[in-house]
Amino acid sequence: MAMREIGLTPVISLNHATLPLWILTPPSKFTKKVGQNLLPSPLKDLPLADPPSADPYWKSLRGWENTETVKEFIKYVERTVLELKDQVDYRITIGEPVASLIGGGYIAGLWSPGFFLDGARAKKVLHNLIETHVQAYNKIIALDDIDADGNGLAN
Repeated sequence: MAMREIGLTPVISLNHATLPLWILTPPSKFTKKVGQNLLPSPLKDLPLADPPSADPYWKSLRGWENTETVKEFIKYVERTVLELKDQVDYRITIGEPVASLIGGGYIAGLWSPGFFLDGARAKKVLHNLIETHVQAYNKIIALDDIDADGNGLAN
């Protein structure tokens, strides 16, 4: 591997913020909460309620809110580990799960999926991300039996 030849150790980030559209299609717009239009700007324009029922968001798995996403991610982890275990010993399961995914996507509404102050969703996402990390770690340990970097440890 060319990285090793120049003294670099490969590290794979299995997920860093993005998801396929079938897993998460971000809402294209949001409905308003009752009375939200009476609030001053910018509060009256914040994404405080759910997307409309016809929004493509509802046809996706809705990202880390859904336990099905955890199952699909573990399938991806398994395939990645089996494909690259002879080249890589170090993996990051989920990059920046709290600050970026939850803080930016469900509290601040800055990043996908763009919810603002949605504590209920954020709590569900946090639980699923923790579950995902634990399952991914267990899958990696179970499958990676090759010492790719020659340090005497398989993973």
